[in-house]
Amino acid sequence: MANGKATDKIKINAAERRAKVIELRKAGGSYRAIAVSVGVSPEQVRRDLNASLAGLLQEEAGAMAGMRQLESERLDALTLSFWEGAVKLKDPEAAGIILKCMDRRAKLFGLDSPVKQATLMQGDITLRVDYADPEHETAESETGKERGGYSLEPANSSSNPDTIEIDLA
Repeated sequence: MANGKATDKIKINAAERRAKVIELRKAGGSYRAIAVSVGVSPEQVRRDLNASLAGLLQEEAGAMAGMRQLESERLDALTLSFWEGAVKLKDPEAAGIILKCMDRRAKLFGLDSPVKQATLMQGDITLRVDYADPEHETAESETGKERGGYSLEPANSSSNPDTIEIDLA
């Protein structure tokens, strides 16, 4: 029992110290000045600030997850209320609302990721890789040849014939 109480006191002291460290840092104190004021090393000040910031980021992530869930539930309710009109009654206005809900859901959950590109240059050869492109549903190149998830094509054959573009669909 005595061990548990000592541990609790250390945790309280650490929490109080972190609060003081944050307060002093907000006021513009340097790590060294804060360390002297609080009675710890500058390294401990850095650890306290990092721990406090990590905690804030974790709280923020939790709040964002809650907001995302709430927005998803709202979109579900809205979609459900217009679904019959769009599908059974073929109402174009209801269909438009459903499409807007679908678009918003895709943005909310990052389903429409922008194209990402990686470029590797070695001497006269440039290798460019495009991936997560929502516009490409298959891995077919312009010539129609499928190459297992990516296509090999000259990027600018007129300007540099040694440039190859790989498009991952």
